[in-house]
Amino acid sequence: MNKERLKSITLVGLILMNFVLGGIIMTDKKLWPHGYNFFISLENSFPMQFFADLKNRFGTVPAAKTHLSMPENIIINTGYQTTRFSVNAKDPIFSDLTAAANKILASTLSASDDLTHVDREEWYSALTAKSVYLSYPVDYEAGLFAQFLGVKNHKLPSNIRTISKIVISTTTPAAIYLEDSATSQYYRLFAESSTEPLLELISAYQAQNGTGSTESSIINYSFDLRFDQAFGGQKAILSPMIPIYSNPQNAALLSISNPLLNEDGSRDEAVIDRILKVFSINPTNARRYTEADGTIVFVENNGILKIDTNGLLSYTAKGTGTRLSRNTSTYNTVSEIADLVDSVSNAVLSERNLYVSSPLTENTQTVTFDYLAEGLPVQLKNNITGHAVTVETENGRLLRYEQLLRRYTPAGMSVETPAYINALDDAIATYSASMNEIVIDKMYLCYTDTGTAPYLAADWAVQVRSVVIGAE
Repeated sequence: MNKERLKSITLVGLILMNFVLGGIIMTDKKLWPHGYNFFISLENSFPMQFFADLKNRFGTVPAAKTHLSMPENIIINTGYQTTRFSVNAKDPIFSDLTAAANKILASTLSASDDLTHVDREEWYSALTAKSVYLSYPVDYEAGLFAQFLGVKNHKLPSNIRTISKIVISTTTPAAIYLEDSATSQYYRLFAESSTEPLLELISAYQAQNGTGSTESSIINYSFDLRFDQAFGGQKAILSPMIPIYSNPQNAALLSISNPLLNEDGSRDEAVIDRILKVFSINPTNARRYTEADGTIVFVENNGILKIDTNGLLSYTAKGTGTRLSRNTSTYNTVSEIADLVDSVSNAVLSERNLYVSSPLTENTQTVTFDYLAEGLPVQLKNNITGHAVTVETENGRLLRYEQLLRRYTPAGMSVETPAYINALDDAIATYSASMNEIVIDKMYLCYTDTGTAPYLAADWAVQVRSVVIGAE
């Protein structure tokens, strides 16, 4: 009897595992094979949603979708003004900090409506205690940001419009501070879950790095030194949250390559074939021709795909566009876009680590992504395109997809970046003659891809209002 029961249990287990593995495979393919020319999948049906939930538990999250809710930088505030640390996506602790912070944010945004308006001094005070400061690459509409954290029904009031800066304080009582970037007002929510895991990460990182880290030690924020205020004849004002780095920074030298080309410079037909599969284009049915500049063009019933030898890929849908999903909400559309970006990047073995670089609101129809290399953003200044990926949609339908395919690989050596203060002085000098007041909104390390250099070295980019001054 026991033997028969054991057989039954084993059989049931095997059947369940079959469903689990099958569901993971089915939800992993965003587009269907050749001959089935539309993008929409069955993910919104009950069985597919069930399998998608299993995939989230047992599978991996696509890089682009991950970055829909990932900060571009995290500053660890240790409670001492001269010992702060900056970490980005290349640092091993970054994912742990992000996960711990997201858990606190999600639980609080879904449960707490005890929102209090606070003054700037309280915001600053949180930054001088044990806390983490999360800066995001773009402004998010508050409700959409909550959705990307997995919160379907958030408690944020409508007076908070956009979010791009958050502080999580671990002091008692633990609290979350939000800056509404549309109004420059500050708000506090008391944390609904324990911040102890976050505090442990802060303490461990501080113990490991001490006060002498040349990679990430920070003396002050701009507001600490009152660089955000004009004195006397001073023309330059720095945004209060700009970190002032005390020590030289080191970053990897990168080599750059085009994944469409073989080492001898010839076109890689295998890569092109994989691109066709992503866009469900059957090469035997599509009309193919080559333009004078070498661009390969594929024309089929639903759209036109162009692949330029310089790495630029563009797909233009015909008519009213190609449906991405049955659910046309902004959250769902942007998530589907992120999955499509991953599908393309994986197919061609292009740089897979991207971050969203355009503001996300409920009215968003155009979404851009840019590459991250060694944890730093890559600016494109190559006269080909301004962003790594640009996707245009309307009512949940794909109108146009464009991506500049690139690989950025560490060249085996690190170099010291130009001095922080020199980069700041250069930016001020550039505009001092033409502007009565220079307001610097952002200053960060990045790589600049001009399309002409075989190697990239990191340099400081300085954002003066709407102008970004980067390394040429």
